[in-house]
Amino acid sequence: MTQNSCDVKKKRFMRPQVKQAFLSVDTVSSFSYTAPSRMILFAGEKIDLMKYWRKPLDLESIKASRGRVIVIADRCKGCGFCVEYCPRDVLAMSSAFNVRGYHTPVVLNESKCVNCHFCEDLCPEFAIFSLEATEAE
Repeated sequence: MTQNSCDVKKKRFMRPQVKQAFLSVDTVSSFSYTAPSRMILFAGEKIDLMKYWRKPLDLESIKASRGRVIVIADRCKGCGFCVEYCPRDVLAMSSAFNVRGYHTPVVLNESKCVNCHFCEDLCPEFAIFSLEATEAE
């Protein structure tokens, strides 16, 4: 009896052999990516594809969302997830300590915040949140 077989109700069934493909170090190091070009050659002449890119019809009426980041320093445990994964680099770790003895994040440039709420989702202590910024601010 081989390792790949099992007896079920006195019938012998063979399990299929599964071959797993692993990337070798040589394969990974030789991998390269080239971004697609904006220019194409069509009928002997170069054409810029971005010239034909469709713009939304309501482009002028769309306003970018802005936010205000609020950090509750006493709840923060200084993990730094919010600082590390902020897509707009709004936050940075401060040198000051909170009540628990951790370094807390501070808001560097609140005008760059797009109110994505990603910092809220990442915070394990619920010590940070963002609010929609109003026009008056």
